[in-house]
Amino acid sequence: MTFRVPASSDNDGDALLADTVRRLADTLRTGDTLQQIPALAVPDLADSCTLVLPPRRGRCAWWRRGVADSARGQAGLRSLRQLPALSAALDGQLAHGAQVAGQLADNQWVLPAAFGRVSDAMMVPLLEGDRPIGALVLARRAARPVFSSPERRLVERWAETVGLAATAALVHEDQRRTIELLRAPLLPPDLPELPACTLAQLYRPAREELHIGGDFYDLHPDEAGGGALVVGDVCGNGVEAAVLAGRFRESLRGLLLGDRELVRVLRRLNEAMLDSGDSRFATLVLGELRPCPGGGLSARLAAGGHPPPLVLRAGGGMEEITIPGALVGVLPTAHFAEETVDLAPGDVLCLYTDGLFQAFGERGTPEAEAEQLFRDQLQALHGLGAEELVRRVEQLVAESLDGRDHDDITLVAVQPGGAVRTESDTREIR
Repeated sequence: MTFRVPASSDNDGDALLADTVRRLADTLRTGDTLQQIPALAVPDLADSCTLVLPPRRGRCAWWRRGVADSARGQAGLRSLRQLPALSAALDGQLAHGAQVAGQLADNQWVLPAAFGRVSDAMMVPLLEGDRPIGALVLARRAARPVFSSPERRLVERWAETVGLAATAALVHEDQRRTIELLRAPLLPPDLPELPACTLAQLYRPAREELHIGGDFYDLHPDEAGGGALVVGDVCGNGVEAAVLAGRFRESLRGLLLGDRELVRVLRRLNEAMLDSGDSRFATLVLGELRPCPGGGLSARLAAGGHPPPLVLRAGGGMEEITIPGALVGVLPTAHFAEETVDLAPGDVLCLYTDGLFQAFGERGTPEAEAEQLFRDQLQALHGLGAEELVRRVEQLVAESLDGRDHDDITLVAVQPGGAVRTESDTREIR
């Protein structure tokens, strides 16, 4: 619907404002809102409208709409200095008239191509209270009358209306950027390549929209071609669990820089978590991977209350590596132990969290039964390489869950022998 606003028509002006509110209410994303605002002014108020944000890192973002085209871009400070009226509007001052129109003639980025002579223009600040958050540049072609006093008042009222939407959009964008900044260190890492083995991983948080959860994994390579590998599970899920998981990862990173005695590292990690005063705990498996002659791999494994690692042998058997160990972060006298497993070419070591075997049971399935279902499915995949095995488990998990809620899910598969890995080797199910 288009409203051509006669100078004397308060009803049509109110209708334009009401339509603006309705259409902006349907716009959720920041970029969409800022692009939609200029479009709402054309052709009812002007033949061209450009929304300009204040400079950020030396550049002004802008969105422009003409009668027949739209564009967006960025302008440098030099371009802004050539438009004193726009600079004033970005400082909160309204400007209009022939002098403003004359400035536009020499700065075509604020006008559509082939716009022609400008009969009149307005530079209108967008305000959040008394604070300028941007400015609007409205221009009319020579064939159209200049802005009358009632039309200027309507433009100011309209700018107040869209200013509220722009403020909300910019606040939302700032919040989004802040969340992304805070979330980045909590996202699961891409595991680096190791010359001695191939690794593949699956990660599916309970709160999938957050992309983070209480499960964590990490790999710390060493000069011998192996490295220290950890898979863990913090109690709970969501943001709080992800923050604690991040603390476990960072604490382990620091401890492993100077010490690869796994039991001692777990003791120190337990002490650090107790000293933090947090009542929550974690389970984890910590492994040291070492290449062996003939293409095999030796894995020293220490654990704290975690589901036992499983080894799929190339010949078809599956071995459980039972490792005694207390929960991490509960008891000051916690005891941990270590086991060593040798992997031959074709074997695959699987480290996982309990959310994985829970995914294979129906709602209400006893935990032991769900774990056995997972093991049966995993054993049926013997003979597959680490990457293909993880892909198949991913498919089976998706089929079993069928859209229902679930716990955080993590699987890391380790296979002796290096391989060229692709982006598909690290996947998050969404």
